[in-house]
Amino acid sequence: MVQETKEHTSDKTKALISADQQKKSLRASVWDGSFYSGMVGTGESFFVLLIEALNATNPQVAMFVAIPHLCVASVQFFSIYIIERIRKRRRIMVTGGSIQAVMLGVIFLLLVFKLADPFKLMLVASIYYAANGLAIPAWNSLMGDITQGISRGKYFGARNGLCLIFLFIAMQGAGLILQRYDSLEIPLMGFTIIMLASMLSRSVSAIFLRLHYDVPYKKIEGAYFSFWEFISRSKQSNFAKFSFMVAGMSFAVMTSAPFFMIFLKRELGLPYIYISITMGILVIVQYFATRYWGALADKYGNRIVLK
Repeated sequence: MVQETKEHTSDKTKALISADQQKKSLRASVWDGSFYSGMVGTGESFFVLLIEALNATNPQVAMFVAIPHLCVASVQFFSIYIIERIRKRRRIMVTGGSIQAVMLGVIFLLLVFKLADPFKLMLVASIYYAANGLAIPAWNSLMGDITQGISRGKYFGARNGLCLIFLFIAMQGAGLILQRYDSLEIPLMGFTIIMLASMLSRSVSAIFLRLHYDVPYKKIEGAYFSFWEFISRSKQSNFAKFSFMVAGMSFAVMTSAPFFMIFLKRELGLPYIYISITMGILVIVQYFATRYWGALADKYGNRIVLK
């Protein structure tokens, strides 16, 4: 009976998107993700080093990481409400991506006119991350419909692999730029250049988001539950247990992760290029791993892969 329901849902979704629309959307998503990775590699990955260059204290660094990520989590509740109200997921995705590009432009201008400081950067970064929180549920929902009927593990494995290549190239390019201008004793000029590159990359990403086919949104009756219902069902819900596991893992990681680059820069005195290489090692490992994990998840199931 469960299998019949899944097949019925898949057929219903496929009827809402043609093979040509699906193909174009899948291709657009690859380039959207690639330029999004370019944005992360030239901009977002270096936010902490930028606030360090602005002489932020350790508490300010902690606030800079914590508050924007709190904005991401909070806005996602609101995003779900917007999806159900306007039922135009592509519009929400493009809006979120465009706001991110604008905020990167604001950081660029603050640096150009020498107006940047830790608190202004914190405010702009909060809006930047909130915009991403607005787009994430819509993107997940729409891509879930677009990828119906294909091998998701294989597709996202290949897509993520290309995104990681873009991320690695962007990171190393940004590291070289920062190293160059740091050697000239004008490091903020290097940050100005990479923030401009990040803004342009996110702008191109938003253009590719517009090329996605906006599959008509269908609300699944009975699928919605409130936050308090989620809490009350947590003892019986596998989804709740998974959510708590991810939350616990994030809590453990974020107690130290925000200070890694600060430690490398301030305490060890590593040049920017060495820091970018350090970040690049993680990307390389992810690249070789992600090519296989997606296919293994399709073959053996996600739980086995997670374990």
